[in-house]
This record gives sequence, structure tokens and C-alpha cells, in this order.
Amino acid sequence: MKGYTIGQAAQMAGLSPIVIRAWENRYHAVVPKRSDSGQRRYDDADVERLHRLSRLVSCGHSIGSIVGLDSQHLEHLEQVSFGAPQEDTIQRLFEAIADYDASRMLDLFRMSLEKDGPEIFLDQVVAPLMDEVGRAWHEGRIRTMHEHLASSSLHALLGWRLATSAPPADAPSLAVATLPAQEHNLGALGCALVMNQAGWRSVFIGSHIPPQEMVKAVSLTKAKYLLLSIVFPPKITVIRDYLRELEDWLPLHVNLLVGGSSAPRVFSDYTPQRAQLAPRTLGALREQLALKSLAIESS
Repeated sequence: MKGYTIGQAAQMAGLSPIVIRAWENRYHAVVPKRSDSGQRRYDDADVERLHRLSRLVSCGHSIGSIVGLDSQHLEHLEQVSFGAPQEDTIQRLFEAIADYDASRMLDLFRMSLEKDGPEIFLDQVVAPLMDEVGRAWHEGRIRTMHEHLASSSLHALLGWRLATSAPPADAPSLAVATLPAQEHNLGALGCALVMNQAGWRSVFIGSHIPPQEMVKAVSLTKAKYLLLSIVFPPKITVIRDYLRELEDWLPLHVNLLVGGSSAPRVFSDYTPQRAQLAPRTLGALREQLALKSLAIESS
């Protein structure tokens, strides 16, 4: 029988199989066909709908509020949600960075974060901005100090927002960190902030954290999840060794999720015992953990 498997559909839609199953069982988001052996099979229309729902969830819509819309209404909502271009904000931010104007840059960062919320801010402003900063540095249009100004200011802003937007103390907790030799932690810090606002009590453990220290921090915070961000692994084999240590030492009730731009490389040709590859988008990750939070509350 032709069609995409759930793994293929998840990859194309920017979701995880667990989220797709949950959306089907709870909301009937799509109704895939079944093969003779009972396996789900998704067609192009199913994948397009899942991808559209994923994008809308990533910009703040709850799946329950949009899943009943037909394709025409979803397309309209997508145009409205993503219709306001961020190019002007990104250009103004880049100019402030190139001018080494910290005050103007911080004002623009704060305004964008307050206006759009952390998820859109991170996905549609910070990610393309830092890509452009990286290209400009490689091309010699800006210096190392410009990149450091932007990244250190973002780190301070996201850290402040995380510390001042804590959910109730009885919310389920999760821990976020980067492994040794993982200096780039903006993605991890941003993930902690998004999950915090989604109802989790996020604890950003920090960067360069050895596995045994992570295990202790998870125990002290009673975290249900440990989220790792892997951006530039110096040696994939070393990262895998760290993951094996975490799999051996973490309590069985703690879920280990690994995300970041280099995470797929780490999981290529590697079968972990417990570690799972996180969804590619913050929206999909937020939705997956929202479902887990409901399960924890009802247990």
C-alpha cells in the first residue's frame, strides 16, 4: 500500500510520531489509511495538514482551537499568523549590532520579545538574525566582538525572562542543559523559556555540565524530563558516550530528550537505550510536553 509511514510523515511535518498519534487519538486531526498489516499510511494531504497545524501551533495557537478548521480556514489563519514579516526587525537589529550599539539592540530585542512572545521571537527573529550574523562574520563584514555582543545580550535577556516568568511551584519540572564542550546555549535557554510559559517549571542547569552533575541536578529539582541541546559536537563519539552515561545513571522515570541542529547527526546510525530525538520545532516540542503534563496531572 502506498503512502508515508508515521515516521516519514512526522519528519516532513516537523512533528514527532508521539504528537501525531496524540492529535489523532484526541482530536482526529487526520484519519490515515491502514495497510494490510494495520500500519498507518499518510497521503500528501495528511502531511500538508499536519505541517500546517504544526506551524500554527509553533506560533502560539493551541491544537484544540484549530484542529476543527478545514484546509481553507487553516490556510487563511496561517496567512494571518505569519503575514507580518520580521525582515524589518531583523534588519534593524543587524544594523544595531554592526554599529555596536548595545542600547538600541537591547531595546529592539525587548520590543520583539514582548510583542511576539518567546516562541515566534526565537524562531522568526533570533534564528535568522544569528544566521545572518554568522554569515557576516565569515565574510568579514563584522568582527567577533559584534557576534559576542549579540549572543551575550540575548543570553542575559532570555535568562532574565526565564527567572521572572516562573509558573507555580507545583508545576511539573524539567531540566535543560548542554554537555561539556557545548558552548552555544541560546537554543537551550530559549527552549527552557518556551516550556516555562507552557506550564512547566523549567530549570536551566547551564552549559558544559558533566553527566554526573546533570543527574544530581535532575534529582534535586525532581525533573520529569532532561532536555539537551547539541549544536556543534566536537566528536560525535564523545557525545554518544555522554548519552550512554546519562542513560545508565538517570532514574528510570526521567525522560531524556536531545535536540539542537546537530542532534540528528548524533542519532544517525546510533540506537540509544533511552535517549530520544526531540521534535525539530519548539511548537512541536511544546505540544508533546503539554500532553505529557496532562498525563502527569491525571496520574
